[in-house]
Amino acid sequence: MGIMVGFDDVGGNGGAPVGGDDPAASERALREAANREGSANPPAQAQATTPAAQPAPSTAPAGTPPAHCSVAKEPTYTPSGEIQADYNGPKKEAHFEFEATFNNRPGLGEQPRCCEFRQYVKMDQEYAASHGGPMSSGFPQDTKAGEFVEDRNQTGYRYGHRNDQYTSGKAGDRYTDSKTGLQDDANGDKYKGDDSPHTRKTYVHGKTTFEGRVIDTCNGNKTVASSSPLVIDWGGGRK
Repeated sequence: MGIMVGFDDVGGNGGAPVGGDDPAASERALREAANREGSANPPAQAQATTPAAQPAPSTAPAGTPPAHCSVAKEPTYTPSGEIQADYNGPKKEAHFEFEATFNNRPGLGEQPRCCEFRQYVKMDQEYAASHGGPMSSGFPQDTKAGEFVEDRNQTGYRYGHRNDQYTSGKAGDRYTDSKTGLQDDANGDKYKGDDSPHTRKTYVHGKTTFEGRVIDTCNGNKTVASSSPLVIDWGGGRK
């Protein structure tokens, strides 16, 4: 008798008669049916169990800190403390030097180019009265006694400016490479300057106070170091 294989029973698409009274034909028909069943419904594949790839640990160095000024040696004056202005021909004058050194460690963000020296000065009331105003015509004429202002000469030049309208380019106002000793106004890590304030008004007396500062031009020109004050007494001196 005939044999019916129900494809719905094994996930097929309907039933179909298979074989007849011939056993060989029946066996052949069963194999073909089984092949069709396997083709229509392949065995489910095992789900991949390989874990998701994890990012390799970073071997790159940590990011460099932002550029900033780092002071190795704070600004100092030579001589220091209080000094006496002296007569020199038809004028009174004093002379002093100043310097500062900066760290040069780019890997830590310490960039000498961010460091600039500034010199500030103030006059006391006695000096202002005897001189008849500020130290020179280069200062604002409304400069008040006891008020620190950035030092300058009659033409507006100011100490320590690396590259702007106030840069002097003079020998007494220099940035150098501390290793080679060569001038490097753009990125030198050592600053050295000198000053000889003077007046032809030899009757002037009172005092002026100087202060050296280092500012961070990479971070809003904030002051990062200051010297002890240097005071000049204009009241005496040898004639």
